[in-house]
Amino acid sequence: MWNVTGLIWENKTVDGTIHDKNKTFTWYDSNPATNGGYAGTPGDDTDTEDFIRTLNSAHLGGYSDWRLPTMNELDSIQYQLFHQLWLPVMFNGCSVCKS
Repeated sequence: MWNVTGLIWENKTVDGTIHDKNKTFTWYDSNPATNGGYAGTPGDDTDTEDFIRTLNSAHLGGYSDWRLPTMNELDSIQYQLFHQLWLPVMFNGCSVCKS
């Protein structure tokens, strides 16, 4: 878990699984209640709905309720990253940034 946001981040691999750094996924959400009016492009194990289903089936990190964040949640993550991580570095400096 990342201490700044409390989020769990995926570790990328090079083993051909869904976690492989070379895998790409298209946006796809078949649920009209959550897709914002645009379902996206379905794929054969290459879309975000397949990705989330696989994470939940595998109980990744001990959880089976993985989902993509909402727009408000993404905004909140961006806000936290900027204000809690980058602003202190920009205005207070950091040990690696100082000459």
